[in-house]
Amino acid sequence: MSSQNTAATAPDPFFEVIPGHEWNACIGIQSSDEDYVDGYMQAALELAAAVIDKRQYAKRDTLAMPILYNARHAVELSLKYVIDRLVEAGVLGQAHAKNHDIRSHWAFIDDANVGDTAFRAHVQALKIFVDSLHAVDEDGQQLRYAHTQDGQKSLETKALCNLEWIRGSLLDLDRSLTAIRHCSHRLVDERRTGTFTTELSRTDLFALAAMLPPFDAWTREAITKAKDAARSRFGLSSNQLTRAINVVKAHRQMAGSLGKEFDLAHLGDADIHLIVTEWIKAHRPAKPPADDLGSDVFQMDPIDLEAIWRLSEAADAVVLAALSTEKIADLQTVYYIGSRSLFAEDYDAHLARALSAPVGSTPAEAVHHIMTKSNLPPALANSLEILGRPRQANEIRRMLSANFAG
Repeated sequence: MSSQNTAATAPDPFFEVIPGHEWNACIGIQSSDEDYVDGYMQAALELAAAVIDKRQYAKRDTLAMPILYNARHAVELSLKYVIDRLVEAGVLGQAHAKNHDIRSHWAFIDDANVGDTAFRAHVQALKIFVDSLHAVDEDGQQLRYAHTQDGQKSLETKALCNLEWIRGSLLDLDRSLTAIRHCSHRLVDERRTGTFTTELSRTDLFALAAMLPPFDAWTREAITKAKDAARSRFGLSSNQLTRAINVVKAHRQMAGSLGKEFDLAHLGDADIHLIVTEWIKAHRPAKPPADDLGSDVFQMDPIDLEAIWRLSEAADAVVLAALSTEKIADLQTVYYIGSRSLFAEDYDAHLARALSAPVGSTPAEAVHHIMTKSNLPPALANSLEILGRPRQANEIRRMLSANFAG
């Protein structure tokens, strides 16, 4: 057999898939950008821990560069990841040039002055790490090669580094990289709602709303004091603050927290009260016998089960008779917004979907589907706060407290 044929049938030394799955790693089409970011950071941390914890003194010199290079590459990948996500969401108008200069990537994000207080703080927290690594390695050469492309000795201005100190800094760096990445995810998710200003993100606007007095207490003195505090905290001009407050005043959840009430599309207060009342009737817990010790929880008298079914059917019938098809769709929408803590801005789109494709093939099935939810009242209360009806949300909580106290 020729050497060429032998090579063709030999197993791949790195990418052969062998029996067993315990150590199979997902790569390529099964990996993500974040796997690369996490991987290089984890490699730096694991190498530093292995050398120090196992007291491998002979490997200090040989592993110092791989540790630092992996950290530098994690920074580069993280900055590129964040920039790409923000460009895709329209937060940034353009991408950064393709190169390995981590300081220029950091400066690109910093100069953008992204309208989110937390994000800007995370950017500043990274500066110390970027500056340090950039000072010794502008393009990723000096931590990988003993000599640069122009023949200079790598790291020629350095003689020592302390791995124990580096390890502590790597832990801080890992936290910073994770924080800015998660913050970029939040920004992308919020951006689609359209609730932001040039200076403030949706999260910032909620923080602003929390600084404002309730609408019925907007005296000249109170609002002036709140505006002064907001301008100082967010660094806003008077016009910028006015634009931000106008967004707050029009937003269901933010304005609702300040005392403004917003109507639902179809359900009224009486409808919600009826739904919760009937749910309580159908879900009132049975009183255990006086001598019950709480140990027989898996046995229930068939007669009791039949009574529960009758209560559930009766509640369904009352709600079904009271609600139109549009109100049933609204009920489904309100429930899912509250149970999943969705954005208020999602209300109209979710309602349109519920109207065109309700859960349940008939109105009776749709009502039963919602009325049998064990978390229906608290989910409705949460949703009503999100959708700008806090008084009714509190009324639901009072009803639950009165009927299920203790």
